[in-house]
Amino acid sequence: MKAIINEYAEALFSIAAESGELDAFSNELSEMKKLISKNEGYTEFLSCPSLPLSERLSAIDEAFLSFHHNIVSFLKLLTEKGRIKDLSSCIDEFNNMLLAFRNTETVKVYSRVPLTDEQKAKLIEKLSEKYKKNINAVYETDEALLGGIKIVAGDMLIDGSIKKGLKDLKEVIEK
Repeated sequence: MKAIINEYAEALFSIAAESGELDAFSNELSEMKKLISKNEGYTEFLSCPSLPLSERLSAIDEAFLSFHHNIVSFLKLLTEKGRIKDLSSCIDEFNNMLLAFRNTETVKVYSRVPLTDEQKAKLIEKLSEKYKKNINAVYETDEALLGGIKIVAGDMLIDGSIKKGLKDLKEVIEK
C-alpha cells in the first residue's frame, strides 16, 4: 500500500518539479487536505461506487475550480482508480519528498516555557550542524516538562529535559 501511495506522490512531485511549481503545489495540496478533512462526507461521496463516476468528477471540478489543473487531475485520478482515501497519505508523502529535495528536516521542539528568539536561533544552528540539513522547527510548550527541552526529529528523540536528567542520575546512583 505504501508503495502505491509513494508512486502517486512521486508522479505528482515530478510534475510539480518540472513545472517549477513545487511551493504552489505544496500549498494547494495542503489547502485541499484541509478542505476535504473539514467536509467528512466528501471522501465517502467521491468513493461511492453507486454514484456515476462522471457525477463525482464534475463535483471535483466545481469544488476545486481555483486549484491548479494538475492537482485537480490528480484528485480525479485517485477517484477514478478508487484510491481517493489515500489522498491524505499522498499529500503527506509529497511534502516529505519536498523536504528531502530541499535537504530540510522538520523537528518538533517541546519546552516548558516558550523559547526566546535567541534560544531558537542557537538551537536551529546546533541542529543544522548535527543533521547537516536545513531545519524547520515547530515549537510547542509542554507543561509536563520540569524544564529543558525535548526534540523529535523523524523517529529520533533527543531528550534534554530535567526529568530525563534526573532519571539518568537516579540510574547511576542505583548501580
